[in-house]
Amino acid sequence: MKEICRKLFDKLNNNAIRYCHFKSNEHLEEGLDGNTDLDILVDENHSSKMKTILEELGYKEFEPQEFCSYPGVTNWYGLDYETGSILHIHLHTHLITGKNLIKDYIIPWDQIILDASEMHTTGVRVNNPSMELILLFVRMAVKRTLKQNLKSSRDKIYLEGDEWKEVLYLRDCVKHIDCERFKKAYEMLLGISTFDKYKQMILNDEKISRKQFFAFQKYVRILLENNRRMIPVKASLYSFIFRVRRKVYMYYNEYCGGTLPIKKRIDNGGSLFAFIGIDGSGKSTMIQHIKEWMAEEFDVKSYYLGAGDGNKSVIAQMMIKVYQLMIKRRGNDSLQVSNMTRTVVKNTGIKSKLKAIFASYAYLGIAKNNLKSLKRAYSLCREGGIALCDRFPQSCIEVLHDGLKVQRYERAFPNSSVIRYMAKKERKIFNRIESIKGNFYIIRLNVDPMISYERKKENEINALERVEKAKTIRTLTYKNIKTIFEIDANKNQEEELCSIKKVIWEAI
Repeated sequence: MKEICRKLFDKLNNNAIRYCHFKSNEHLEEGLDGNTDLDILVDENHSSKMKTILEELGYKEFEPQEFCSYPGVTNWYGLDYETGSILHIHLHTHLITGKNLIKDYIIPWDQIILDASEMHTTGVRVNNPSMELILLFVRMAVKRTLKQNLKSSRDKIYLEGDEWKEVLYLRDCVKHIDCERFKKAYEMLLGISTFDKYKQMILNDEKISRKQFFAFQKYVRILLENNRRMIPVKASLYSFIFRVRRKVYMYYNEYCGGTLPIKKRIDNGGSLFAFIGIDGSGKSTMIQHIKEWMAEEFDVKSYYLGAGDGNKSVIAQMMIKVYQLMIKRRGNDSLQVSNMTRTVVKNTGIKSKLKAIFASYAYLGIAKNNLKSLKRAYSLCREGGIALCDRFPQSCIEVLHDGLKVQRYERAFPNSSVIRYMAKKERKIFNRIESIKGNFYIIRLNVDPMISYERKKENEINALERVEKAKTIRTLTYKNIKTIFEIDANKNQEEELCSIKKVIWEAI
């Protein structure tokens, strides 16, 4: 059990909060280790105390904006600082279930289940096994889909692997309970009149009869008719529409650069985290790890805001290719652009002027592309998402560290109206970038230049160049970002990643 879970349940028990982990207790220990969600039912009269305790322990509330938003259910996340694991708690004040993305039933058994809950060996109050087994069959009955019915054979219903596994687990638990206790639980939830009819199906049948289950399904739906949130046709239609819409959103975000809401988001606005550091500090690696860490639960996207690797506009790519041909160098784009940033304009001949024009076009295209990417990142943050940026443009140092790059050509060729125009456009773009403000943070990865040179030496001729870059990067400031987190990137990858997770979690 993660320490943050232990503290939570100790507080709940010590403060006499009426709660229980009401479903999927087979996976309880996995949930306490942060490998799956925890479904906690709490008495509505104790919900405010519960939320206060969660906030005191550092849990944060994230809610979906489009999908999976149901009455009486909130989503709380906590970070275990020792391991960097995120724990997800579905906090229920109502027992809500039903069709995918809709949950059209509110089952009125919360007080009965809370009264009958018992203490698990882990120190967590859980649902009584008899009631959990009955509740599982009820949940299967009300949320069953047409696809599952079509997969069923004539003599038995089709169950998903996890559903059948849970049935077997709960049946094994109930075997240790006398029949009268199970009968009493059934009577409280479903009434005594049908106990003999469905007892065998719930407790013992290896193959659950299709005919009998459909009869049970009909009985349950009639019993809970007054507890539906919407009529059956409307629920089925909405569920279908929401599933299609979600797939469209996912496609649009993945392939069209959209920022439509799919997962959990922050109501008061998301955050942007820009990673800066010299080559070999681990920017790309850390961003990838952080994205994988957060992407399962939250809407998180990564953006490249530099002049080297990453996506560039078509015009920028064309200009880079032309420039490469003119200087007769071979290699990948990132190497050539990197070399361009280090070029010192020594003469003002025609050939040098042409090189400067094409290089200026390339850098202007890159600046436009960075502005476009930052606007998308800002849009995601404004709607509650998390943006991770590799690098961030700044205007305090030219050429290096994604600073202004066309200005040096303007100084070398002051009579060139074309270069002057492009230098002016670049300054305007940087001014627009610096005018975009939000919950923006810089994560500066500080690494010893010699260590970074050994990690990644292909972009520099010698280590001295890396030393100079390391000196200047520590002086960087950003007009639209005030908070800079300093991270020791000399540590091993796990320690570095853990430090980054902590500052991100505290900032969002």
